[in-house]
Amino acid sequence: MTTAILIDPFAKEVKSVEIDVGDFEAIYALLRCTQVDAEEFGSDGDLFVVDDEGLLINSDEQEYFSFATEIHGRMILAGRTLVVGSTKSGDWILPASTLSDVLTRILWTDHATGAAYARQFS
Repeated sequence: MTTAILIDPFAKEVKSVEIDVGDFEAIYALLRCTQVDAEEFGSDGDLFVVDDEGLLINSDEQEYFSFATEIHGRMILAGRTLVVGSTKSGDWILPASTLSDVLTRILWTDHATGAAYARQFS
């Protein structure tokens, strides 16, 4: 088990959660998806773990947020997202980012803006 940070744009909530990094069924259940992707967003090795199909979901059923990153600038993300750390070999570990760090980098995106962004992927 390791601690991760869950960003939930549906509840407009950010909180610490315990995850078993080898239990993808539990991670899918937590994110409410069937497939995930991981994207590095900072020089410290932290990753977003996102619903791989989140931007393809019917926009009426999705919520969005934006996040200020070192690598990609401000990104719009769809659905529930985990923040985890990673080792050089790709194992998921405790993130270097704290809950406070994550909170300062998030902007809850209004539905119309997020849906307009997502349309370019459908």
